[in-house]
Amino acid sequence: MTNPGVDCDRAGTSLHMEEVRLTAALQSVNNKPNNTLLPIAKLPAEILEEIFKICVSWLYGPKKTRHHLAWTQVCCSWRFISLNSSRLWQRIDLCDSRLTEAFLARSKQAPLFVVAASPVKLTADSLAPHAHRLHSINICLFPDDITRLFSIIGAHLSTLTDLSLKVPLMSSTVHLDVSFPLVRRLSLDRVAVKWEECGNLVELNIRNLAPAFCPSISQVHGMFRRSPNLEHVRLEGLVTPCLEITSKMPILLFDIEEMVISGPQASISALLSAVKLAPHSRLRLHTPCSNDIFPRGLPHVAKVDDVIHIPTVRLSTNGIRLLQNGTKAWSDEPRRTLFSISSAQKFNIYNSLRSLIDISFVTKLELTAGVLYAIPVEDLNNLFADLYNLETLCTAFNDLEDLCTVLQLSLPTSSCSSVSTPHLYAPRLRNLSFSKSADLWWHFKDRWLSAITACAKYRHLHSHPIQTIEFLRCQGISNVSTQELCGIVPQVIIAEHIGTSTRF
Repeated sequence: MTNPGVDCDRAGTSLHMEEVRLTAALQSVNNKPNNTLLPIAKLPAEILEEIFKICVSWLYGPKKTRHHLAWTQVCCSWRFISLNSSRLWQRIDLCDSRLTEAFLARSKQAPLFVVAASPVKLTADSLAPHAHRLHSINICLFPDDITRLFSIIGAHLSTLTDLSLKVPLMSSTVHLDVSFPLVRRLSLDRVAVKWEECGNLVELNIRNLAPAFCPSISQVHGMFRRSPNLEHVRLEGLVTPCLEITSKMPILLFDIEEMVISGPQASISALLSAVKLAPHSRLRLHTPCSNDIFPRGLPHVAKVDDVIHIPTVRLSTNGIRLLQNGTKAWSDEPRRTLFSISSAQKFNIYNSLRSLIDISFVTKLELTAGVLYAIPVEDLNNLFADLYNLETLCTAFNDLEDLCTVLQLSLPTSSCSSVSTPHLYAPRLRNLSFSKSADLWWHFKDRWLSAITACAKYRHLHSHPIQTIEFLRCQGISNVSTQELCGIVPQVIIAEHIGTSTRF
């Protein structure tokens, strides 16, 4: 015999469940127009996928979003497209362990790009099953973690092409007994690898290695020789344990766009002794410069003869910069610099420049602020005696007394074509520019205008006239104060506004 009360309870429960089901079905019907009829839903899946790809990129920006994956919860259509697009989940951020497992699963069989911008305590086991999918690794880990990671995945990196490894500051150098035969872009900071097995590189960056872990000159030459298509090289703090040069044949690196090297001069000189670069390659060195750094000249190969002619030179208190032809004065555009060398230590500017290039081919010289204090008078005289083809001289904030004096000196009789009319130093000089960047050159009129006028007058009387003088942000210079100068120089340009650029 059935209990009427129990039967009523069962019937009520059944009806309640049916009510919940019908309510959910009704809500689904009501939401369907929102999912299918709104303008955003009319976009093709491919367009939505591109939008979602931008949303994913926000996860790795400097400002983290509060709701990481909110777009996957907007509607069933968006969620379906998101979860079925494996390329949205290719980048794995090891710093966010909550998302690592989800991204690894959703990426399916797509190539993986692993990043870790700050040191984390890594659980390498989660990456091990996916090692064969790793195309790029860019991580900063503690020495023990980075060693353990590559002990697990190192033998399975069959598709890895980009590798950037870094250990935190103050950590000891790590040596990985792993080879990366397919890597094309290699960047190492306090991490050493098997140098003999590095090849076919297009980018090589090595930083902050302890001397015992630095590659030798022969090992670097080997990497260069095995990588004829190298485009970018940066070797910072290079202190090679062995300076012996085993390469007899020149190493041609004509695809190099930029090569940056810092370290002792002996290491850099030995390293570049066998290297040949294209005329357009940019070479930046951070090392003290002396006469023997390039005993055979710059490593650039000329198109016509064996001599590289540099028309534009910029001198500073701590360096020399050789610029491409047509470069505007004071331009900081990196691509305009063919060669630069700088050092915190003082070095002889004139002797260093003479060891690098044939000074007689220079047509434009830039003297940066304070550089004339660093050049002894005798060296300044020798410099301008060699500048036979100089046409334009641009001078920033400096003491101009010695400069105005040397521009009135005559070359020795033996160097002149005519004894009766001796050539002055820099006989082809036609343009002068004086300026101070981002500020006024205070008291310029009172200190230097009379000396410049006397210099221009002297050169005019000796048949070496100045054609143009430019004053940029030089305090006190005006049409009135330069009346005498205008009677000697055909064109006097005056600009007082901050930001006005030179015409040269």
